[in-house]
Amino acid sequence: MIKGHVQVDLHNHKTGLRDRIEGDNMITNAMNYVIPNLIGAGISASEIMPLCERVLGGIMLFDGKLTEDKNNIFFPSEAHLVASAGRNTNTEYADRGSLNYAESYETDIGFQSVWDFSTSQANGTIGSLALTMAENQYNYSDPYNITWQRGYIHNALNKNNSDSFHLYPLCYDSVRGYLYYCDPTITTRYDSSERVTYYKMTVCVMKQYIPSRVYGLSDSVNLRNVAEKVAEFSIERKNSINFSCLHPGYDGYAYIIVPMNETAEYWRVKTSDYDFELSDMKSINLKGCKLKREWGKAVIVKGYAFFAAEDLKSIYIVNLANPADIQQAIIPSDATINTDVIALNNGGIKFGVKLSDGRYCGAFGYPDCNIVLQGRKEKSVFKGYASSPTLITDNLMAYGDNGYDTSTSSYSSYGRQVINYLGSIFNLPQPIVKTAATSMKITYTLTNA
Repeated sequence: MIKGHVQVDLHNHKTGLRDRIEGDNMITNAMNYVIPNLIGAGISASEIMPLCERVLGGIMLFDGKLTEDKNNIFFPSEAHLVASAGRNTNTEYADRGSLNYAESYETDIGFQSVWDFSTSQANGTIGSLALTMAENQYNYSDPYNITWQRGYIHNALNKNNSDSFHLYPLCYDSVRGYLYYCDPTITTRYDSSERVTYYKMTVCVMKQYIPSRVYGLSDSVNLRNVAEKVAEFSIERKNSINFSCLHPGYDGYAYIIVPMNETAEYWRVKTSDYDFELSDMKSINLKGCKLKREWGKAVIVKGYAFFAAEDLKSIYIVNLANPADIQQAIIPSDATINTDVIALNNGGIKFGVKLSDGRYCGAFGYPDCNIVLQGRKEKSVFKGYASSPTLITDNLMAYGDNGYDTSTSSYSSYGRQVINYLGSIFNLPQPIVKTAATSMKITYTLTNA
């Protein structure tokens, strides 16, 4: 059993005052998923050990409280990210701290990690802390980088027994080890009497055995089993279809959503019992809101619909329980949405933006209209900007059609490990407000109880 203790030291450089907050914290069940996921996928143990420096080697700071539950392991939407830090130093970005190498070391009964945040870093309200995965050669300890950028983890195969295809996952049965995904095709027909072209999307739902946590006696590393078709349905409508493919909504359904100027149509498919029953079409009236009519620019997740605006400078958010409740989340003025909008299982969205100076960075959108851009900015595409999983499973795996494999320069169907999990939870007794006059040191001690 692992125990954690946190000590937060604040130093006001103007007044000279110092303050200390400390307490024990909860270690979640995240490691119980991460270790089998990676070892079962053939990842070397040297890449995740020592656990205190890899699997629990990064830290995230949030502005609100986190639910104290061992099964609360996913990046939250109820609290916004303020800053993070990994196993390196940083003087450039305001939302990243630095590892204090001199004060981070192995103890007689565990390990102590210390992170420093300067007067220009992590400013704002801080209500909770969480340990998470640290960086290694495959990722940047970037909490916006959902997936471990590593090829050949839990291969998915299409009906032609190939792993080189766009994977559109719907849901994952973590108990039985079955991944369900759709294989869509779009066809057209011209009705001469109406003089109208009809667009038809036919969806085949496929099932494939891909164990990632619980393994059978005969299972091998990176099992490659041919998928089986378990359901099929079609949707047909007039004029341009502009379909987003089926994407999970993390509420027991997957959704197809079609933005059309100031309205949208959507269908839902039941995934909770794996029968994939298609509902009737519903519409959303977004009068006065110009929507981007493009593949991948609209999603529905946990009762909210998110639409990229036509100018890609904002996100419209619709509460489906009250469709008249429409809010607009404005993206910072120097940024433009430049990737698909991806639904996350925390109820928020992820996307990438291009900045006015030509650099790229990733972003989170929250149901309460908060948009958070990450600090890391690059002149070229990088993982925190570009990786776009379309399914995050209950056991911390990510599957999706945008798993880019740099070794082959192609999109592939491999699963990846979610890395921005909550490995621990510590809620401060009272939130603190860090200002530009204050530096902060966080000492995190892990012990074997």
